[in-house]
Amino acid sequence: FVSFARRCRSLNPSPEIERMEFEELGSRAELAELEAELNRERCQPDSKVAICDLGASDDLNPRYFVARIDGRHAGGATFTQTDDGGCELHKLYVHPAFRQRGVGAALAEKVMKIASELNYPEIDIEMSGDSLEFWDRWVGERPFEYHGTRQFSVILKPGGPSTEG
Repeated sequence: FVSFARRCRSLNPSPEIERMEFEELGSRAELAELEAELNRERCQPDSKVAICDLGASDDLNPRYFVARIDGRHAGGATFTQTDDGGCELHKLYVHPAFRQRGVGAALAEKVMKIASELNYPEIDIEMSGDSLEFWDRWVGERPFEYHGTRQFSVILKPGGPSTEG
């Protein structure tokens, strides 16, 4: 993540990026703190949070990740396999106190790296709520393919699906 941390600093300078730690969790239950914050935020009258939780069905073989800054849960991500043998960044949530600091981008990058290491040619992402602007910034110059209004895949391996951009 050294090159990613350097890229994050150039996009959004934040000294916290240097202190961010990632951990793969053993279960969704370990995301309880973040899910409690997500639920508090969803209950606000002006909330734009569109996801209900960070979980995924066990038949999708979910893997759960957390980003911590100074020991605090800054964000969480859920990576799953799809029914067609592909993979998906199934859920992504950043605690409101850590937004606009590179946490979401770092979590997305972490999941993308894992998908690449597992030899998936692409990773599916579905945008929800007001996340369109975030994903537009995050995709940047990466090759991608749209699959509908709020769905796209980031191409990870040469020889994957044709790209549009």
